[in-house]
Amino acid sequence: MNRHFYGASHGISLQSLQSSASYEEKLALSKCQCRYSFGSSPSCKTTSGIFQPTLTISPRKKDLWRFSSQSTPKIVDGSLYIGRIFTMVGPLVRWEQIARLIESVRPGICQHLECAASLPRFCRHDRQASKKPVDRRLYIASLTGRWGDVLEDLRSEKFNPEKGSCLLCATDYDISLEQDINEKEWHFTLRTYHCLGPCRTPNDQLWAYFTSDFQDAHGFWGTSSERNSELEELQSRHLKLDHGGARRIWYGKDESRI
Repeated sequence: MNRHFYGASHGISLQSLQSSASYEEKLALSKCQCRYSFGSSPSCKTTSGIFQPTLTISPRKKDLWRFSSQSTPKIVDGSLYIGRIFTMVGPLVRWEQIARLIESVRPGICQHLECAASLPRFCRHDRQASKKPVDRRLYIASLTGRWGDVLEDLRSEKFNPEKGSCLLCATDYDISLEQDINEKEWHFTLRTYHCLGPCRTPNDQLWAYFTSDFQDAHGFWGTSSERNSELEELQSRHLKLDHGGARRIWYGKDESRI
């Protein structure tokens, strides 16, 4: 942002915030989740350094799952925006299997929300069968811990699982899960749009909203008065945010990039 405001000699290029990566893996999605965890999930690969950037993406190999991510920055009217795309493409497996994959990865939207999927309500290892139908849907889960129990607006059913906004930071999201019958593939796509503000100091409001997770907040574990103070701040946040604004500006204005 210093470079944007004061010239090239005052900071690094905005391109340093741009990234693109992809990874392919064969997953045993037919295995029951109660006895199997995805130790080779994309989140593990990113920390181990195997998740390497790629400039071009070749056709997906048969029976493999491809995970890809892309992050693009832009500056509009003196504020920094980050647009991110996360995709999963793979074989046309049953709903129970794609739901298990989404649950194992839990794609993050921001510090406060993540995408989840409803899993079957029974396990064959328990030798129990549920009479209830399988709930075939995505939903948005809160990452704010115990705050989710006291904030009515943070309950998952309040969120649109396809398009919406976080109530605690300037983040908008679009989620899609589609079947490509012709290619016999599942396509999961999560797009997020983050407004980080002018980023002049760590105390800038939008930056502070974006980075806060409240797990270390005084009110979370502290006294009743501290908790009430934190809760009051949380409940008033959504009034200060322009829901959908980051998405509109991302697509509606030309970027100012240096």
